[in-house]
Amino acid sequence: IQGPSADSECTWAPEVSGSYTVYVDVADSTGAVSTWTCAYEVDRRWHLEGQNPMLSSTLQKAGEPVTIAVNTTGENELLRYKFVWERDGWEDWGVIQDFSGVSDCTWSSERAGDYNIIVDIEDEYGEIVTIRASYKAWDYLGVNVSVVGTNVSFSPNMGCSNPAGFEYKYVWERDNWADWGTFGDFSASTSKSFTVSTSGNYSFYIDVKCPDGTILTKNSGAFYIVTDPYYDRIKNLSSGTGYLIAVSLADRTVSIYSGHQYNWALKDRFSCTIGAPNSPTITGLYRTTGFKRSPLSTDRRAIYCTQIHGGYFFHSILVSESELGQSLSHGCIRLAYSKALWIYNNVQGGTTVYIW
Repeated sequence: IQGPSADSECTWAPEVSGSYTVYVDVADSTGAVSTWTCAYEVDRRWHLEGQNPMLSSTLQKAGEPVTIAVNTTGENELLRYKFVWERDGWEDWGVIQDFSGVSDCTWSSERAGDYNIIVDIEDEYGEIVTIRASYKAWDYLGVNVSVVGTNVSFSPNMGCSNPAGFEYKYVWERDNWADWGTFGDFSASTSKSFTVSTSGNYSFYIDVKCPDGTILTKNSGAFYIVTDPYYDRIKNLSSGTGYLIAVSLADRTVSIYSGHQYNWALKDRFSCTIGAPNSPTITGLYRTTGFKRSPLSTDRRAIYCTQIHGGYFFHSILVSESELGQSLSHGCIRLAYSKALWIYNNVQGGTTVYIW
């Protein structure tokens, strides 16, 4: 403020507000120096008043205008204001209004997102005070879907994080509405998760109820979800009929599929009896011959016989269902009576049978 002199007083005008310390060094005729200090607060000649910046709304649909205003008191006639927006952590930003004496402005977001409105206030000395407020611009952009195995999660993409005042209704459908379901009526829940139990083409719908009561609906694209552990084995196989039969010897199961190549749907799966170790069931890819007989010539108890290949047939159990899941036949595949009858009545010649 003042260099060494004999003057014991001075005048000083700080240009920037803040907490100051004033130091005074006093030297005597011997050169010894004593130092005194004094704390000093410099307040602005203007002050912010109320909530700042003030937004006409903190949540609006993208594209709708919002008014931004700064309220100050005191000697504020020389203040200048700069208005800036930033979206999603400065992923994008822009200047709404550069420094000027105008303390309010109107701005519209071009797209949905989580925004900060930032105002720099500059006084006549060049000191700048920065204030900010959060703003959300929403737009129902679609349905987000995550599929991991048979686990599905879906949620609305509102363009910004969890806008207040909205409610959601969740719907799924399979195979062009052959089956469908909901998760209750409208609620504030922002996502739903569930486990698919049936393979098929799934789509996911979300109704969004806006704060004004308007309901918007969007759906996801189609997701083919497979719950069948055997599907990858048979998906690329063709058949001469609308059915395909898959037999897992290790699991002792027979699976009936309907459809066509790359679009097989599991119709039924049930337990079976396979060949004993000394008379194993054949493996490989076959097509049924169309030959039917009831009963089997070698054992009159075996009825509803559908030929797979040569002397190998699908046919009924011999005595009781306790046989199912066992390895004890002469190579044929034994089934519960109702299952053997269904194949006997419905599976015609040319049906693909895959046994592994």
